[in-house]
Amino acid sequence: MKDSQKGYALVCLEDTETPQRLVGICETALAELTQLNRDYTNMQVVLAGAYADLGQSDVAINILEKVLSDDETHNGALNTLGWVYWDTSDYDASVDAFQSALDVGALAESFAGLASSSRYKGEIKEEDYLTLIDTAIAMSPEYVWAYRDKAWYFIETGRRKKAEKILKVALQHDKEDPWTLYALGVAFYDQNASAAAVARLNKAIETQQAPTNAYLYRAKANFDLENYRRALLDAEHVVQDWPASPEGYVWKARSLSALGMRPAGQTVLRDYLEESYDSYAVYWLAKLLYYGGEEIRVLHSNFDQGDADSYDHEFMAMMMLEVQDFDAARTHIDAALKLDPGAQFPRFYTSLIHVAEGRFDEAEALFLDALRGGLPRYRIGYLIGALTEEGELQRAVEFRTKTNLVSAEAD
Repeated sequence: MKDSQKGYALVCLEDTETPQRLVGICETALAELTQLNRDYTNMQVVLAGAYADLGQSDVAINILEKVLSDDETHNGALNTLGWVYWDTSDYDASVDAFQSALDVGALAESFAGLASSSRYKGEIKEEDYLTLIDTAIAMSPEYVWAYRDKAWYFIETGRRKKAEKILKVALQHDKEDPWTLYALGVAFYDQNASAAAVARLNKAIETQQAPTNAYLYRAKANFDLENYRRALLDAEHVVQDWPASPEGYVWKARSLSALGMRPAGQTVLRDYLEESYDSYAVYWLAKLLYYGGEEIRVLHSNFDQGDADSYDHEFMAMMMLEVQDFDAARTHIDAALKLDPGAQFPRFYTSLIHVAEGRFDEAEALFLDALRGGLPRYRIGYLIGALTEEGELQRAVEFRTKTNLVSAEAD
């Protein structure tokens, strides 16, 4: 090779440049090579990875399939093909590619890719997933991506404390990795530790490489901390990045409302819904219209579309309770529980109905079950108030003691 050829080839094979630069460098190196050898196919694999990073998965797949047609045991091509399919959520194809890579030779990324692809495909037991991902980590103890995938598994299955511990280990290997910091922020947010979530999400965003989801979760966490102006700024960032998604618009509207600009928040969601229907946006517009007289009409669009979820039914049940239409409230409570059997607010609403009907023992028992299931403690005052309105003062006092005992059990 000429010196210039060697220069381009080496830079391509090092695979440390940005995807945009790699495409130009690798294509130049490949065009100048007259002899097809292992370096040539390895550069093709790097080029495919660069195209995939630029969102041109079809180009990447074509290149990799050509490599594999010449050498079906090329481990790099098989693994890269697996990641391209993983990125496009074609988990059947990614499982096949990573399994083929493992058949050729055991690499940490093959185990991690197979574990993650099988998990998202939904056809792997927890024990098998953990065996694969832990093997990847054992083979490459500094493999931050594998730690992160394992942590997301625990976040998604409700075990955020375990995820937190795994992510802290990952940060020991790369303390500024934005994706790990973002995941840790989510783990804290899901444990109601909003201040800790904001601290990690701030660090992720400071790298200027954080995903849009980091801004979304920081908006949510700041909202919980009543930092509504900061939440508004992040929500606007999400709107810019994801103009077709309702997420940014909903949190922008909620932040404006919390800042005393409720009509402006309603306008944000009205404008969004004029462009496209979305049940999540409809639900929050109805919430922001609550007591304004329009909420039932707005929320009915979800029912008319056949898109009402458990939250829509819960909200409708609450509004029916306000006007003491208990039959209608029960209908929506039953529908909410059918969609989400573990929901606790429908049980809370039913307990209020029982109080109004004089079925006090049933009301107390149902409310305490809901409290054990995760109903927020601030709702205790609602039932005590309902009992008091019915003249059950002594019962209300005794019920407070019962709720304290339930809380002590949880501790």
